Amino acid sequence: MIRLAIALWLAIVPFGASGNDLFVSPKGSDQGLCESNSPCATISRACSVASSSADRAPSIRVAGGVYQNNTSCNVYYHRLVFVSGDCNDRPDIVLSGKDIAFSAQDSAILAVQCVDIRSSGNGSIAFASRQFAIIDVDNVRIGQLAGGTVMSAQEMSKINCMSRVMLYGSVRYVAQAVGMSTVILKCAFNFEDTPHVNAIARAAQKSLIDASGASWVGDLSGEKYICADSQIDGATTMPGTDSSSVINCITR
Repeated sequence: MIRLAIALWLAIVPFGASGNDLFVSPKGSDQGLCESNSPCATISRACSVASSSADRAPSIRVAGGVYQNNTSCNVYYHRLVFVSGDCNDRPDIVLSGKDIAFSAQDSAILAVQCVDIRSSGNGSIAFASRQFAIIDVDNVRIGQLAGGTVMSAQEMSKINCMSRVMLYGSVRYVAQAVGMSTVILKCAFNFEDTPHVNAIARAAQKSLIDASGASWVGDLSGEKYICADSQIDGATTMPGTDSSSVINCITR
């Protein structure tokens, strides 16, 4: 029911809607409270304001432009936060290495729509969840994440990929689930410029990756999956070469 509510909200609320929304623009300032007439300059500041807001289900509207400083959004403690870019003028989020663009933890719920994410360094993660949190990912573009991961669920958390993911840069893993976590890939993947992956999916420690509802368009290089003591559905339909590491797993 929570996932359905998020999907409906993303479908019916347009970019730039009024109300109690928070706003971010490269031309803004982090001295304020991210209001429509005085937007914040960074996504990090907007998420900080959302986390301390009396509204426990705030939304954040991110204008087009490049965001290179304080790009990490961390949502925690029973909050429901929506972050949305304009699908026709997407925010371009540039990480610096060993950082996370969007993180949810400690029973928080985070939905992210219409953003571009890439990294100028190594080991970055686009979407990370931990400790009973949920992230919904909708219509995103992912560039180079050298040594990093697009979606990483840890410590009994969940990530839902809901519609489209465009991957045009190399990454370590597209989806990773560890520590009794779940990643649901019911989305259309489009690969541009033949990106390289170590593996599309990695599941470990009694986790589940369900890619049975995913579709795959374009070419990539790398393995289909890596799996230890877990389950990967839709594994046989994934593009890539056969896996080199499968230990006590269900793959189908």
